[in-house]
Amino acid sequence: MEINRFCMFTLLNRILVVLFFTIIVQVGCYPFINSDTSKKVEKKYGMTQVPFNGKWWHYYERGLSYETGGLWKEAEADFRAAIRKRNNDCKSARTYGRHWININNKSGYFPHRELGIVLYRQGFIEQAIEMLNTSIKTQPSTRAKIYLDRVRKIFIKQNHLDASKPRIDIVSPQNLSWTNVSTINVEGVVNDDTFVQNIQIDNKHIYIDHSKKRIRFNVQKPLIEGKNVISIMANDLSGKQNIKRIIITVDYIGPTIRIEKIVKTQSELICKGSILDNSGIESVTINDTEHLCSGKKTFLFYKKIPLQEINCSIDINAIDIAGNTTSTNIPLLSNNSTFTKKKLFTYNEYATNDNMMILTEAENIFQKDVKSPEIILKRY
Repeated sequence: MEINRFCMFTLLNRILVVLFFTIIVQVGCYPFINSDTSKKVEKKYGMTQVPFNGKWWHYYERGLSYETGGLWKEAEADFRAAIRKRNNDCKSARTYGRHWININNKSGYFPHRELGIVLYRQGFIEQAIEMLNTSIKTQPSTRAKIYLDRVRKIFIKQNHLDASKPRIDIVSPQNLSWTNVSTINVEGVVNDDTFVQNIQIDNKHIYIDHSKKRIRFNVQKPLIEGKNVISIMANDLSGKQNIKRIIITVDYIGPTIRIEKIVKTQSELICKGSILDNSGIESVTINDTEHLCSGKKTFLFYKKIPLQEINCSIDINAIDIAGNTTSTNIPLLSNNSTFTKKKLFTYNEYATNDNMMILTEAENIFQKDVKSPEIILKRY
């Protein structure tokens, strides 16, 4: 009997343990419900801060609320009602007395702009363009310009209006391949059959508040000595792109003047030499006589000075196509056959005592004649 009781007690304990764990498992798997978080909070739209009373600012505020909730038709109706009561968009709008419109800590009254955005959301592209343009004309705003570009892009694509890429016209510099300045003014205009959206000069964006058919640009660009490539890129709303490049070489060194020979005859002095420049020679002036060189890299000169000019000299002024100038004055005394050495220097606005280049020297090629003529009789 005692054995049977022990077996029954053991079996009962096992049954109780199984029931206990079964209850725990079921309770753990049962979803926990919190009455505070299970309720879905639904935001109501079409609301105003004060009771709706049919004023223009009430329609505008309620329209903004509808727009936030994506209720486009309701928002459109309220914005149109607001426009009928007060037409123009403005940055600051007074409701009554000293009270100004302020919705969600944002001032301003832009019913045309918001109506344009709502029409765009509904797919009424042409009407949206009209409303956004009206808003920008009366009171420009960044939001209106951003949406106007979006709507224009869709309109151009739908109607296949973009036939060509933007055209870039350079106003300054023109026909300039060499210069001796450290900065240059890059000026031009970009035209497009639709709208220009973006202009970059050397990968730096030019500020454009919104797309236009014609946009001017004017930028100062620093230059380095040697070859400079300035890249101008323009994009239209459809993504068509055009690139134009300006290549300018900066040269700070003036032409080289070489005096090769000075010869004295019975009636005149003759000076022979040459002028050299890597960029090309624009002009050479010798004793007030100008010679146009048209970019030649070498210019040869042969100057005659009458001896009756007691105190005379040779003045040489050479200008290269970059604008650098080299000038010198060579004194020639007709009553003296001795000529002083003359060092010629390159001169430009960047020259210093350290970087001046000695170009050449006019040597003393004449000795004073002290002998009388000698007569030699070969046959007598």
